[in-house]
Amino acid sequence: MTSSLRQSLANRAGSPIAWDRSLAVLLGMAFAVVLGEGLDRLVGGHTVLVSGMTGMFLGVLAVAGPFMMSARLIVVAGVLMSLTSALAAVAHEHAWLAVAGMVVVVFIGTVWTAIPLVGRLLGTFPAIVYLLILARGRTFTGGAAGWRVLLASLVAVVAALLVLLVLRGRDIRRPARQLSAGAWNAAAPWSALGSALMVLRLDAAPTTLVSVTESAVLAKIARDRLAEQSDSSAYQAADGAERAIAQALLPAGPIVPRDVTDAVQPAVAQLRAAGDSAGATAEGYAWNRWAAALHHAAGVLGGTITAHHLPFSDASLTRMQISSVLHPDSSSFRYGVQRALALGVATYVMVSTTLPNFYWLLLAMFSVLQTNASATWVRAAQYAFGTWVGAVAAVLLGLVLPTKVVSGLAILLLIAGFAWMVRNYAVMCVGVAAAVVLLTGAPDGAYLKWAGLRALDVTIGALLAVVVSLLVLRVRPEPGKHVARAKAALLAAIGELREALTDEAKAKQLTLNSQGSFLRQLNNLSADEQMMSDPSAAKAAAGQLWRADEQVMALASVAFDGSLEQLPGQPGRAPLAAGLDQLSEGVAAIEYEPAGRATAG
Repeated sequence: MTSSLRQSLANRAGSPIAWDRSLAVLLGMAFAVVLGEGLDRLVGGHTVLVSGMTGMFLGVLAVAGPFMMSARLIVVAGVLMSLTSALAAVAHEHAWLAVAGMVVVVFIGTVWTAIPLVGRLLGTFPAIVYLLILARGRTFTGGAAGWRVLLASLVAVVAALLVLLVLRGRDIRRPARQLSAGAWNAAAPWSALGSALMVLRLDAAPTTLVSVTESAVLAKIARDRLAEQSDSSAYQAADGAERAIAQALLPAGPIVPRDVTDAVQPAVAQLRAAGDSAGATAEGYAWNRWAAALHHAAGVLGGTITAHHLPFSDASLTRMQISSVLHPDSSSFRYGVQRALALGVATYVMVSTTLPNFYWLLLAMFSVLQTNASATWVRAAQYAFGTWVGAVAAVLLGLVLPTKVVSGLAILLLIAGFAWMVRNYAVMCVGVAAAVVLLTGAPDGAYLKWAGLRALDVTIGALLAVVVSLLVLRVRPEPGKHVARAKAALLAAIGELREALTDEAKAKQLTLNSQGSFLRQLNNLSADEQMMSDPSAAKAAAGQLWRADEQVMALASVAFDGSLEQLPGQPGRAPLAAGLDQLSEGVAAIEYEPAGRATAG
C-alpha cells in the first residue's frame, strides 16, 4: 500500500512544469475580467465573476496545442461552458431541472474525456462551471437571468482568443511544422506519430504538412522492418534524407516550395537498388516503400507532387471518435453512467437541503471518480494529500501574512497550480486548496476553520467516490476479450481497405466504423491495465495493436492520393495490397499472454 501511495504521488515521467499554462490562465482571467466589467457597465448587472472564472479555464486551452487546434478548442469549450452556465443560472431554483442538467452535463463530459488529446479538457470545464454556478448562483451571477450569464461567458471566449493571439499569434504554423519535422526523427515512438497526425488534423494544418507527415509514418514502417540492415549504405543514405526533410520543415514561411531534391533523390535511388536486389520479398517491399515515402515527401515539399485530400474527412474522424465511446461496451460509457448517477443524486441532496457548502463534496466526487476503482483510489490519494498539505500551508501563511496581501497570493497560488496539472496532480491540488482556504478565510481570519472544513469535505467526498466506483457499474478487467475484439476490428478495417483498393465506389465511401470499434476496445484495454497488478502483458498487446493501427491509417491515407502511380517502376497499388497482407498476418499473430508478453509474428 505504501509503495502504491508513493507511486501515485510521484511526478509523471516526461511531463514538464507548464508555466506557459499558468501564464495563459492569468491572462485569460485578466482579459475576461476587463471585458466582463465592460459588459456589466454596458448592459447592467454584476456577472464579472462568471467571465473571470470562464476566462481562467479557457486560458488553459490557449496553450493546449497548435494555434488553430487551440482556437477550435476555445470556441467549442467556450460555447459549451456558456450554455451550461446559462442552464445553471436557470436551474438553481428548480431541483429536478438542476438534477437533470447535472446528469446530462456530467455524462456527456465524462464520455467525452475518453476521446484522445482533447476530450478531457472539453469534458471537464463545462461540468465544473455548471456545478459552481448551480451551488453559488448569486455569488457568481448577482441574480442575473440566464441570457445575461450566457453573454458573460461568451466575452470570456473572446478573452481566451486574445490570449491565444498574444502567446501563439506570431507564427501560427510553427508547432505544426515542428510536429511534422519531429515525425521524421528516427527515434520518434509510434505513439508520437499517431498523436502528430491527429493534432495536425485538429489544427486544420495544410494538406501538404499532413501528407508529408503521413510519408514519415510510411517511412517508419519500412525502417522498422529493415532494422537489421542499419549498417547498409542504403539505410544510412535514407537516414540522411530524412534529416534533410525534417530540417526543411522547420523555417517559417510557405510550406511549398522547399526543395530537398539534392538530398533525397540519391537516397531514393539507393533504396530502389536495394529493393531490386532483394526481389519480391518482404525486405524488397520495405526498401521500395521507404523509397516511395521519401520521394513523395520531397515531391510534395518541392511542389512537383500534389498532396491530395485524405480519403476520410475531419467529420468522419470526429464521428469515429464519438462512436468509440458512445457504446454500452465501452468502459468510458459505463464510467459516464456511474459518474452521472452519483453526482445526480448528490445534486438533488444539495438543492433540496440547506446543508452549507455541500457543493464541495460534489466537487471532490467529480474530481476523484475515474474510469475504475483502482484509478479512483489513486486520484483520491492525490486529491486528499494535496488538499491537506495546501490547507495546512494556508493556515501557516495566514498566521504570518497581512490580510491585504492574502487575496493576491491566493490568486497566484491558484494560477501556479495549473502549471502542475499534467506533471503532478497532487501538487496542483496543493495550490488550489491553499488558494481556496486563503480566500474563504481572509474576511474574518478564520483560516483554521476553513482549512478543517475543506479537509473534511475532501475526505468524505473522496471516500464516497471510492465507494461509488466499487458498487455502481463496477468495471472489471477483461484484457483477453478486449485484445481479441481489437484484433477483429483492426482486421475488419484492413479488409475494408483491401476491397477499396480495387473498387472505386468503395474507395469513395471509405468509412471508419471498424476503427471506432478498435478504439473502443483499446480504451477498455487501457482501463484494464490500471486494474491489474502486473499489466505488462496487456501493455505489450496494446502497444503492438497501436503500432499496427498507425500503419493501417497511414496506408489508408496514402492509398488514394495517387502518389504511388507517379513513381517510376511502381506497379500501381500492388505494393499497398502486399503491405496490407503482411499487416494482416502480423495483427492475427498478436496474442495476450498473461504469463509473459504479447507476441506478434
